[in-house]
Amino acid sequence: SSIDQAIEASRVGLESLGFDDPLRPDLLSSHAEQLLIKYMRTLETDDLDKAVHIYQDILAEPSQFTNQSLPSFNYALLLRDKHTKTGLASDFDNAIRAAQEAIALDEGDDPKRSEFLLTGCSNPAMFLNNMGLSLGMRYRELGAEKDIYQGISVLQEAIKSTEADDPNHSDLPLFWNNLGLLLEHRYERTKAMDDLEESSRLLKQSVKATPRGDPAYPTRLNNLGLVHGHLFSRTRNIGRLHDAIWATSEAVKMAKKTHPNDLDLPLFLNNLGRLYGDWADVTESSELRDTAMLNLQAAVEGARSQQPPHDDLAMFLNNLSGAFQEKYHAGKLPGDLDKAVVSLKDAVAATPKTHPDRAVRLYNLGLLLREEHSRDDNLQAAISCFQEALDATAAPVMSRIVAGREVLACCLDNLNLNLTCDWDQAYEALDKAVRLVPALAPKSLGNVDKQYVLSQVVGLTSDAAAVALEAGKGAVVALKLLEIGRGIIAKSLEDVRTEAPVRALRAHDPKLAEQFIRIRDELDFSAWSAGSGPSWLDEASRRHDIMRQFEDLVEAIRQRSGFQGFLLPPSQEDLQAAAEHGPIVLVNVSRRLGRCDAFLVERHQIRVLALPGLRYGDLEKNSKGRDLGNIKILEWLWDALTRPVLDALGFDHPPSDENWPRLWWVPTGLLTRFPLHATGRYQKASVDTVLDRVMSSYASSIQSIISGRRQGPQEYATGSQKALLVRMENTLGHTKLQYAADEIDSLRNLLETMNVPFVEPERRKADILSHLPACTLFHFAGHATADEADPSRSFLALEDWDVDRLTVADLRDLNLWQNAPFLAYLSACNTSQIKDGSLFDENVHLVSAFQLAGFRHVVGTLWEVQDRSSSEMARITYKTMHDDDLTDVSVCRGLHRASRELRDRW
Repeated sequence: SSIDQAIEASRVGLESLGFDDPLRPDLLSSHAEQLLIKYMRTLETDDLDKAVHIYQDILAEPSQFTNQSLPSFNYALLLRDKHTKTGLASDFDNAIRAAQEAIALDEGDDPKRSEFLLTGCSNPAMFLNNMGLSLGMRYRELGAEKDIYQGISVLQEAIKSTEADDPNHSDLPLFWNNLGLLLEHRYERTKAMDDLEESSRLLKQSVKATPRGDPAYPTRLNNLGLVHGHLFSRTRNIGRLHDAIWATSEAVKMAKKTHPNDLDLPLFLNNLGRLYGDWADVTESSELRDTAMLNLQAAVEGARSQQPPHDDLAMFLNNLSGAFQEKYHAGKLPGDLDKAVVSLKDAVAATPKTHPDRAVRLYNLGLLLREEHSRDDNLQAAISCFQEALDATAAPVMSRIVAGREVLACCLDNLNLNLTCDWDQAYEALDKAVRLVPALAPKSLGNVDKQYVLSQVVGLTSDAAAVALEAGKGAVVALKLLEIGRGIIAKSLEDVRTEAPVRALRAHDPKLAEQFIRIRDELDFSAWSAGSGPSWLDEASRRHDIMRQFEDLVEAIRQRSGFQGFLLPPSQEDLQAAAEHGPIVLVNVSRRLGRCDAFLVERHQIRVLALPGLRYGDLEKNSKGRDLGNIKILEWLWDALTRPVLDALGFDHPPSDENWPRLWWVPTGLLTRFPLHATGRYQKASVDTVLDRVMSSYASSIQSIISGRRQGPQEYATGSQKALLVRMENTLGHTKLQYAADEIDSLRNLLETMNVPFVEPERRKADILSHLPACTLFHFAGHATADEADPSRSFLALEDWDVDRLTVADLRDLNLWQNAPFLAYLSACNTSQIKDGSLFDENVHLVSAFQLAGFRHVVGTLWEVQDRSSSEMARITYKTMHDDDLTDVSVCRGLHRASRELRDRW
């Protein structure tokens, strides 16, 4: 052929020239371009190796070539292709290094740039595009988080520089597509919804700007369908699924019609098969499931027919296995399960051990083998799959955690088969899994996104603590697991808001303390804007950089003497010290093991009390009723839980004087819905109640108690106090609260006797938020609503609640810790209720939101309460607080006194 003749001619010419001949550089460059052209036509490994070799020669002689940016760029592209054939990480590393050199060397004046045969591009931003793609590809194969962030930043720069030169540049649709795809990759790892929305925006923009006849059009349409599929999975909006199926179906049709040998056609078919599978799950349609199967089978066949096989064959096999598994569940034909296992074994075998997706494929294989657990060897094989997935450090954190959880499931399967359960094996897996949970919600992730990912591992920590006890690890080990894996959102916010750790650091090293404060304050999410678009992407990258700086600085602080535990979960000494003012009782509820235990934390010891009378099934049944405070439930909980706990702590009778002992309850799981402080037997003259033994307080974790204590007692001297009062007796769409006005009138009179000034602003969201930072006391008398689908949308009903709600998310993003207000009193229904069981471990409700905003004490309700009772409760509580000079214990004493007095009237 003519290209072979040109290559041979330039090779002979090079051999005839001396090394220092002035004609040699131009001839060598021409020879390299000819080899490049041939490789792009043949895709043969031999042609690729020859081209790589020549470009290595060019780059080894920098003094001979006036501009090496294009050779570096070409070399980077060739090395990237070489990596896909060899699988060597060094080829990828060298490709990225060459791309970086091309960017650094580019001066924008190479006269041959417009003749660049590989891309036909005269845009120097193409160098950035190539580097960003290479980083994205390396991330997909090796899972290094820094690669995906750097790749996104580089592609952003390519877009910015191109748009600045020419907003209509022909390369922009390519760059938008590539950035959208990398954002999709990052979403898969972090679950940041803004990444997905921005990816969708960019891909729509790319598709719209690409002519239908462009060979790249089907690929870009397929990418858009992929992202719409993710949007459906996240939002369950069926319209998103239909959009995804349309886009991907069009991509398949166009590829079959115009490019029947397109190497990416199997990828399009795979994505379409997955989407039809999702549609079948929604509709339970066997026809749609058959369509999904046909597309997935065609994807595998097409991938296998390519030489070499398609890079994503392992992914296609994994998805085909899922289709066979669904078919087995529908028809129970053993052959379908066998096909599922074979496909998945092939998928695992085709996935390199260092690939981040190997863990999820091992997890899926383990699930299949566990389903065949009638033979013990299969169950052990399943455990081996889960353990390998758990230890896969390159994999996404969620893939590792769910694999660890399944080791426990296998252990319990053994028990059901009357076999021995290896509790030590289960404990080791769950210990690893729980310690990974905080990494699901990095500080750079928004609170709502944290809430989403953490909801997927609800109950894991409680099960791990129960397994630790079964394995004989003791109360302290089990309790520490509960403190590590619960309340992640609260701990993340406290790390960047609380002042207590800074005080000790400032005394030790003022400069280091100031550095910590600067980075910490930048990381507080309340200081950042939300949304999508280029400016948001810049902020996302900046937040990630700051998070890394924060983590590095915290690690450096921990190297200092006396600061080894800086921002770490509490030690045993810390846990026991938290019980200085009274014992703490954390009640653990494990669904998987059906076991309930009370951890009794006292100043001198930590012990565990088994609660055989508290069964998970009873909790589940009783939690479904509307009246969780009825007499039968209060008596049942007294017998099964609170009486055994109080007896074990020595609180077996009422105190002889008014010196009431205080106890903190830390319920978990379903138990968070029940009023432990009100349990007992309420026959006439009975003192068999919690109210007659102790004063009760609640906490979401022991860590939250420690954080509050470390803040130190606030001085609320007369003259510095200020109350914010909100009265909502008439609220649009809600019943009238007849006694709300009386409640506020009574409080107003009491505040005047206490010489505490008060303000009653407009009862609208913006006005309330503007007054909260300056208040000491906040009292709300009105309605509240607990959102069943998303507790972060639970709200206080103000005058503008129908257009602009004051939600948990709004309050959680406030930062009032510098001048922490004393009390938020929420005289409204359901302010501490969690209707979404997937967030029990995070305690997402209005009460916790005020605590995270910085309020030292918060009073709330578990259910609907009578208007008149709420008013009386508030009056007695505030009167007690006034008599006790607004101390920490006065809030608890006031509520206890009010509860007993109203109980006695009843």
